Amino acid sequence: PGAADGVYYYVNPVPENLANIEAWTAAASQIFLSLSLGKGGIITMSSYNRFHSNIFHAAAIVSVADTAVSVLSGFVVFSS
Repeated sequence: PGAADGVYYYVNPVPENLANIEAWTAAASQIFLSLSLGKGGIITMSSYNRFHSNIFHAAAIVSVADTAVSVLSGFVVFSS
């Protein structure tokens, strides 16, 4: 019960809360934390790549996957 309300709040935030600097600070720290965990994956993948491989492509894939997991995690957290 209440999962739909949580997802609604996640998708449609209160505009007054978007002006709160503490909310943006918490969001930035979450992004940096999750990307720092993804950095280990980038280093691991780089050890298996050829010398002239496109590391920017691999870094973009890890960053996009990290963003997708963060959005999915937001749905899980707000629905529970």
